[in-house]
Amino acid sequence: MAMCWAHVDLQKNVPLFFETMMGQITKIEDVNLPVVQNIYTEVKEIHKIMTDFWQRGIHLGKIRPDIDLLQTTFALWAAMCGLITMTFNRESYLAGMQVEQNSFLEYGFKTYLNSVLV
Repeated sequence: MAMCWAHVDLQKNVPLFFETMMGQITKIEDVNLPVVQNIYTEVKEIHKIMTDFWQRGIHLGKIRPDIDLLQTTFALWAAMCGLITMTFNRESYLAGMQVEQNSFLEYGFKTYLNSVLV
């Protein structure tokens, strides 16, 4: 959950970085901008951390052993970032439904995590 909230903080504090992180990825060799190369490196590190997390959870018997690590990492990371983006873009809509932004995020994050738990 800490990684989820770190991404929320990133969206709050450095929205352009967050948006670029979620944007289209071209071949990194074709990009000469250091900031884009740094974002690409950060995303690769995030994926490694998440994959290691799933592997440790499988080893401890907390995460389902039948998951595909690479696809699970990418799918849940995309879902998490999509939820964050939607929540920030639709904050007034959530308020109109009397749903607090952080509660909605927490619910979504737990739902994603529960999908891979034993």
